[in-house]
Amino acid sequence: MKDESNLKGANVVIKTIDPRTYVVVVDYSQSFKQMKAIGKFEITGDDFEGVVSEGYAINGQGVKSVPISLIRFSPFVSSECVVEEMKLHSYRPATIDELFALAAQYPDIQLVGGDIVELGTIDNRDEDDPAVAFIGEEDGKRNLWHDCWDQEWDDSVRFAAVAI
Repeated sequence: MKDESNLKGANVVIKTIDPRTYVVVVDYSQSFKQMKAIGKFEITGDDFEGVVSEGYAINGQGVKSVPISLIRFSPFVSSECVVEEMKLHSYRPATIDELFALAAQYPDIQLVGGDIVELGTIDNRDEDDPAVAFIGEEDGKRNLWHDCWDQEWDDSVRFAAVAI
C-alpha cells in the first residue's frame, strides 16, 4: 500500500490506496444468486437476513469490465464521509455486483489485508438500519456479510472504489 499523505488536507481522511487496480468483469446476464455462488463464500450472512437479493438489487446490462481500487481510510470514519472523500478524489463506491466479481476473480483478496466493503448498494429493507455488504475472512474461510451503513469504520477496513 502506498501512503497518500500528499492527498491530505484539513478534512481528507484517505490513509492508503492500494497501488494495484483489480480489473473485474461483471456479467449482468447472471442472476444475483449466480453472482453470489461464483464468489464461493464459505460463510454467508444468510442465517441472519444477510446478503440476499431482496435487499441488494443488481442493476446493469451486458458484460462490463470494471477497475476496482481498494482504499483504506483513517480510523472511525462514517460511510457518508467515505463516499464524499471518494467523490473528491474521482472515485465512486463499488456496488454489490462488482464486489461479487472481485471475490470471484481474486479469490484470495479477502483472506489478507482486512475486510472489503461496498458502499454502492444499500439494503434498505430495515429503514431504521440500512446495511451494506462486505467480504472478509474468519478462521481462513471466505465470508460474505453485511453490516450497518450508519456506523464508523475502523482503519482495518478497505473500501472497494471505482475511478470515475
